[in-house]
Amino acid sequence: MEYPEFELGASRCAQCEKVFDEEFITVRDNHMIINFFQFENGQDNMFCDNYCLAEYLSAETIFIKEDE
Repeated sequence: MEYPEFELGASRCAQCEKVFDEEFITVRDNHMIINFFQFENGQDNMFCDNYCLAEYLSAETIFIKEDE
């Protein structure tokens, strides 16, 4: 498994399309890479922060409300 192909000034967040200037987040799980992401170069597996990664994966926080 390789990291996504990064191109300075051109690589963008798969969710918000922000151009990366210092760092990016990528999913390293083989199962996710094979079964979820579509592009071999990893362009859809590059995110500017954890929030954009969660949004892209349709992840959400569920708050458990205790009975009072």
